[in-house]
Amino acid sequence: MRRRLCLALIIVVTQISEAAKISGAAKISEAASPAAPSGSGETKMQIEEAAGRKNKVDGDIDQEITNIKLRADSGSKSKFSASATANYRGGSVSRPFGAERPDLSGLPDNQVDTSLDGTMKMRYRPDKNSSLSLGVSMGMKTPFQGDVNAGENQLNIGDPMAGYNRTFAAAGMQHSWNVYGSFGTSDESRNVDRDASFATDYTLMKKFDRLSVGTTASVWWDVLSTEPGENPRWRQRAGMEKVDKRVSWGTTFSPTLEYQINEKFVLRALFAYFRWKHLYGDQENWRLLRIKEYNSVGVGIAVIRDVYLYPNVQFLPRDAKMANTNFGMSASLNLF
Repeated sequence: MRRRLCLALIIVVTQISEAAKISGAAKISEAASPAAPSGSGETKMQIEEAAGRKNKVDGDIDQEITNIKLRADSGSKSKFSASATANYRGGSVSRPFGAERPDLSGLPDNQVDTSLDGTMKMRYRPDKNSSLSLGVSMGMKTPFQGDVNAGENQLNIGDPMAGYNRTFAAAGMQHSWNVYGSFGTSDESRNVDRDASFATDYTLMKKFDRLSVGTTASVWWDVLSTEPGENPRWRQRAGMEKVDKRVSWGTTFSPTLEYQINEKFVLRALFAYFRWKHLYGDQENWRLLRIKEYNSVGVGIAVIRDVYLYPNVQFLPRDAKMANTNFGMSASLNLF
């Protein structure tokens, strides 16, 4: 049922986007036809050029944003576009393509199998700095080993999602703000009885010649369908009916350091030292528990403006041994 729902969502969004493009091109064709030259080839070229201008917004965000990651994350500069991402969550550095992935966070919904995940979003940009998106994610567990767990599906449709992004320059810094929500239909969400999730994050970067420093702050909140302690799988221990291991909400604050090698390559380090969680059912509404800190070090690669790659390694700074590392590769692709 959930697969049919997500598939229907993709079809509807795609049809809406195509209908908008066809409608815009048809109107332009009607307006241009009286003055169009007799040559059909020239007429077609003029219509295509007009349609291309129709799919543009005023201004150029790249005049404000020079950070290659923030550019790619903001999406295509077109009014209507699509965005795709791929993310390989690999194993340890010693076994990057193995089946198991070290758990660096200890959170209940953290995935401990290697996986290849992707998202597809349709994006609408009302102006050069803002965009709205609607999409869905898909994933494959243990992509290099096949289906190793008979109790779980290897291929999964992820949570349908909607979001808003605003990327801009102000006060000598480059900013990116995201607000997004999702419905809990994936195996990972059902595993913790999650109906929905809402989150916001804010990134700012300050550039000093080749060196850039900044930070990313985020807050998230999960809507869970079962009461605290109702699911025995997530009770803290036997007899504690109202104490739960699941996380109700959490927040992070992660400083970032980048060094630009050239226009296409950037060394990047993220220090996820400040991460907290609030346990579901905790009677102290604002009590926060510390989540394990980790570092991420990698290379950001701008293949072109709308294609960004980030191979990276994550590790625990307080226990930096080979068994406590994760290899990852993420990619962002903007179309149209």
